Amino acid sequence: MTTRQIIELLQQLLHSLENGELVEMGFQRRARRRELAARVAEELKRLTAPAHPAIREARERWATTSFLRIDQDERVIEVNPDGTSWVRAWVKISTVFPARADTPGRRSFEAAVADMPEEMRQIFLTHALDGLPYEAIAEQLHIDVAQVQLQIGLALARLDEAVAQAKEMPE
Repeated sequence: MTTRQIIELLQQLLHSLENGELVEMGFQRRARRRELAARVAEELKRLTAPAHPAIREARERWATTSFLRIDQDERVIEVNPDGTSWVRAWVKISTVFPARADTPGRRSFEAAVADMPEEMRQIFLTHALDGLPYEAIAEQLHIDVAQVQLQIGLALARLDEAVAQAKEMPE
């Protein structure tokens, strides 16, 4: 379901709750209907509010990339205690690892991993090869979970770019 469809569904539900149309469905108690209507109205308010300026800024900064997408209906940001704003986005990654060692994609992938800053490489490999969750990596390296997430995201972006460039180059 898209956010627009969710908004439409919530608007219909709110209308039905406010007009007593759901009495037959177990919402006989007026207090229960009011409570549910208030919750639906609050969620609708959040979903239909103007997007936070940080979302527009993130879209502008990342507009030229091929590996990141911020949904058009995105409204949610997260603000850390230090004031840093985070915007949700989708990172495009290839799930196909170049199987043969002699392919340009495989060589580019390995070179991109080798060229990563030490902390980024350590975090990426610990997660990718050992399968450790973000929290365990953060605890092991004495860093914040947000730093682990950031480094993995940056590593994936580097790898995607390196493999994409290798595909464009003649063998």
